[in-house]
Amino acid sequence: MYEALVIADDMTGATDTGQQFATRGYTTKVTAQSQSNDTISNLGQSTEVLVVDTDSRTSEESTAYDAVSSVIDCCPAATIYKKVDSTLRGNVLPEIEAVLDQTSSDIVVIAPAFPANDRVTVGGYHLVDERPITSAMDYQARESPPTTSHIPTLLRESAYPVTHIPIEIIDEGADATAAELDAISTESPTLAVCDALSARHLDVIATAAERVGTDSYVGSAGLAAHVELSNAPTTQNRVLGVVGSTNERTLSQLSALPDDWVTYLDLKRALSAPEAAGRETGQHAERAMQSSNIAVIASIDPTNDIDAYRLGSELGYDEMAVRSRIGTALTTAAEECWQTTSPTGLFATGGTVAKQILDRLDIDTIELTGQEVEAGIPVAQFDNAAQETVRLVTKAGGFGDAGTILNCLDSLRRI
Repeated sequence: MYEALVIADDMTGATDTGQQFATRGYTTKVTAQSQSNDTISNLGQSTEVLVVDTDSRTSEESTAYDAVSSVIDCCPAATIYKKVDSTLRGNVLPEIEAVLDQTSSDIVVIAPAFPANDRVTVGGYHLVDERPITSAMDYQARESPPTTSHIPTLLRESAYPVTHIPIEIIDEGADATAAELDAISTESPTLAVCDALSARHLDVIATAAERVGTDSYVGSAGLAAHVELSNAPTTQNRVLGVVGSTNERTLSQLSALPDDWVTYLDLKRALSAPEAAGRETGQHAERAMQSSNIAVIASIDPTNDIDAYRLGSELGYDEMAVRSRIGTALTTAAEECWQTTSPTGLFATGGTVAKQILDRLDIDTIELTGQEVEAGIPVAQFDNAAQETVRLVTKAGGFGDAGTILNCLDSLRRI
């Protein structure tokens, strides 16, 4: 049995969604349904995630339904992920119904948003570049466009109930969203359309779905990046991130990360006892690394209103001492996590902090690979104490857009 079966209606959708599992270390293979069922099912001996392109975007509805049904029938999997186009082109409803008809799922979680590419859902309406998809003429001119921007309406002819989980609930977090999904799943099998405006919302949806035992998802590559499978991947890249910059752009980027990746310094503790605070923070980061293979240690929580310099002044420290003590806490935390988890990738933002981290890890020389994650954000490498190659990405605090830190971490995870 596969850990996950991903069913896409075209090849590019198959590869970009499969990539979301491959970057987390799952062996992932992409094939076309034009192969025989025996050939496809035999791939299960050498892969954890199977991605099948049914090439059904422009097919007749019944043909698309049969294609998805056939793949599910020949490829048993713990999780079914029906990849749909992030602008809702194709045979969305018949392919979703095939998933419910062929599985025992009580609920299919539907979240086609891909915020990194400006595809979001709010009020049940799907927007592209801030426009409803039916008003975006360049998208409507493409093959098999949707007839409405309102997803519940698009699905209204389903044989199954359709419900909508609004952004207000999802914004409350995984507990509130899980409670809503749990209430829905006590009824007949249901299509649950979820709003999402950010990567954090997609992470909340995936986390909540996992908590209520959902095993069927519908989304673009955006949601796939957050769906956790039942077993850990056989190969995993571990990434440690350290965010010392307090630049507003960096704080915005930090807000886009899943909550369970990030551990924040207790600033008061860091100022009064930096080494002890660092060790405690590093131990929390170790637990994040164990659960998701990514741990980010940050000096400032962007949701808090604490001024480190004012707090330091109250404790009797000038600005230079505040910077020094927070730097000591951050580097101690990074070293603590580094020694116990042996990351294969390191990310640091804030030039001073990046230098301090490398010094603390006794790294005096790095080699530039010639690659960049984004313009001005280079990829380097160095050898750790075991003579294993570790990839390094450093970023100036003011560089990038809202998704840049997430992009840097994902790049290190898949290298």
